[in-house]
Amino acid sequence: MSYPAVADLKPVGVELEAGKEYYFCTCGLSKNQPFCDGAHRKENTGMKPLKFAPEQSGEAWLCMCKQTKTPPYCDGSHTELRKAKERRDKIVKYAGLAAITAVLAAIFLKKK
Repeated sequence: MSYPAVADLKPVGVELEAGKEYYFCTCGLSKNQPFCDGAHRKENTGMKPLKFAPEQSGEAWLCMCKQTKTPPYCDGSHTELRKAKERRDKIVKYAGLAAITAVLAAIFLKKK
């Protein structure tokens, strides 16, 4: 696996403690998102968690799409992924409608 899995298309707010070490999941496969649970080893992704220790205690928004340029913190990259997904879904929807229309037209034309 060379690219991380997208765990979600929105960040997650978590309470962090200053100076405490955390391990941010970079592969996207952890069941304990946004933190690592070792899934990268089980799935042999070749990825490793990102060890970090926040400078301040409090709420932080951590990236779940795994595309951020400022890991582990969200930089808004998920908005582009969400837009791309919406475009893809629209294309799939219309392609599906076109296919159904073609099948119905073929059935209708056979009856004539």
